[in-house]
Parts: sequence; C-alpha cells; structure tokens
Amino acid sequence: MPLSRRASWCCRWRCATSAGLELGRHWQVYLGVLVVSVILMLPLMFMAGRRERTRGVFLFAIGLLGTALAALYFVPLSLVSLVGLLVAFFVAFNLLEAMLPSLVSRVAPPDCRGTALGFYSSSQFFGTFVGGSLGGIIHGLYGLEAVFLACALAALAWLLLALPMEAPQKLSNYIYKAGHLTATDEALLATRLAACPGVAEVVVVVEEGLAYLKVDRASFDEATLPPVDDPAA
Repeated sequence: MPLSRRASWCCRWRCATSAGLELGRHWQVYLGVLVVSVILMLPLMFMAGRRERTRGVFLFAIGLLGTALAALYFVPLSLVSLVGLLVAFFVAFNLLEAMLPSLVSRVAPPDCRGTALGFYSSSQFFGTFVGGSLGGIIHGLYGLEAVFLACALAALAWLLLALPMEAPQKLSNYIYKAGHLTATDEALLATRLAACPGVAEVVVVVEEGLAYLKVDRASFDEATLPPVDDPAA
C-alpha cells in the first residue's frame, strides 16, 4: 500500500508529461478522479460489510490495484486511458484503506483491539517511509515505468498471500464488569462466559476485574451472563 501510494504521486507527474497538462491544471484531474472513485467505491463498501462477501471484495480490491498499476506500465497512455486507470487505482486504494482497519479490529483479540489498531497505524507510517524510499531508488535506477511494475508485482504477491484467507466473523466487542476477581476465578469465569449464547471469544483480566468479550449480536443476550456479584458461581 505505501509503495502504491508513492506510485499515485508518480501518476500525477506522468499525467502532465504524457497528456500535456499544465501544472496548474493537475488539481482538476486529481479532484475529478477522487470524487468518481469514492462514488464507485461506496457500493463495494456496502458489499464488504456482509461477511459472506468480505473476502471476495477484499481480493477484488487487491486485484484491481495490481491491474491498474500493471496497465500503467504496459498500456500506452492517453489522457482518457490515464484518467480511467487512475480511477481504478483509487477505487481499489480507497477501498483497501477503509477495509484494512476494520479487518484488523475484527481479528484482534478482544483485550488487544486498541493495541492492534495502534500497531496498524504505526506500520502505515513506517511503510510509507520504506515504500517511498524503495520507489525513489527504483525510479532512479530504472525509470518511472519500473515503479509501476514493482508496485504491480507487490500487489500480485499480496494477492497470492491473501487467497487462503477466510472472512472473519462479524462480531461486536462487549466488556463484562466482574468486580473483584482472584486467580482461581479467572478460569471459572472464562468457562461460564464462553458457554453463554453468542459469545465467541473471552479474555478475563483479573487485575482490572473485567472480561473482554467478542459477541454475535444476533444471538447474544446479556440476561444469560453470570450475575456480577458472583460471576464464578
């Protein structure tokens, strides 16, 4: 993703050189591309919200990203073709930008959700630095077109790694306030909470007197949870 972001800036430069656009008019193309790409992305976002389609939309976005980048390398560019490829690129890019934090949140353990999202955010900044540096090196050694090819190959590798993935179950986070707990209570409480309908994951933190749950709202009922005054009974 960071290397692809670097390529998007290269696309703007190439737009000027290949289509003869003046520097002062770049924003017109860029703004139009972003608006159209967001409009086209919205239906895909709604589809991705359904668990049975999450995997398909995610793989489609990666494939579309790689295809757009490969086309920028192989296809002779005119203004029309360049704008079309930029739209495809930003549809995929913006869709992945929106989906990835959601997927991280859904697969993270219930007590580490904030940590996982923080790590994801930090990795984005680090990736921008590494991707930008590699993109600059490739540009300097092999030219602008090689940056698109390198990004396309990176997207292909990502697609191959993502193919075996399964769509994570769509669960909600729930915090159970257990009050004072001892080490003995931990396993008993975890067992009782896990047996409640709709509870998929349980992490009990004795020091905090809390249990972090991931629940399926369609079948979860708070009334089935153990009484707070005696959670391990």
